[in-house]
Amino acid sequence: MNITLFSAVDELRSVLDQVDEETGELPEGYESARGLVANKSAKVAAYIAQTEAEATMVETHAKALLDRVKAAKKRNDWLKRYLLENMARAGITEIASPEGLTIKRYPERDKSVEVWDEKQVPAEYLADPMPPPISKTKIKAALDNGIDVPGARIVARDRLTIR
Repeated sequence: MNITLFSAVDELRSVLDQVDEETGELPEGYESARGLVANKSAKVAAYIAQTEAEATMVETHAKALLDRVKAAKKRNDWLKRYLLENMARAGITEIASPEGLTIKRYPERDKSVEVWDEKQVPAEYLADPMPPPISKTKIKAALDNGIDVPGARIVARDRLTIR
């Protein structure tokens, strides 16, 4: 029968309940019951140490994998910019590769608001929360309607897709 730490402690407590109250003499079996609790406690502690070491090892490995993912994504972002810039330099908007990939550049398709001086932007283009951040949505709507918004402009960027 496999004795658990819980049952070993129960056994030690029942032995301690037999202590002679007048003399304080420990009953027979105290040393073996205490030894069993110590042995089981040591095994639980060893298991904890082992699983903590395994968890640390797995965590370290996971961090290394996440670092590799981050590096690969960063490299791919650079490569996409590199490809996009060179397609733009060559005036190419579409490439069909022998591997079956279609690479398209959409000139000035993606538009976003670029605020180069927040202090110049009128209060009506600020979002509601305090402190009020700038609402690029409001600025874009105004600029699209031909309203000049000081300190902001629409910037058109190329987009690249790889399928």
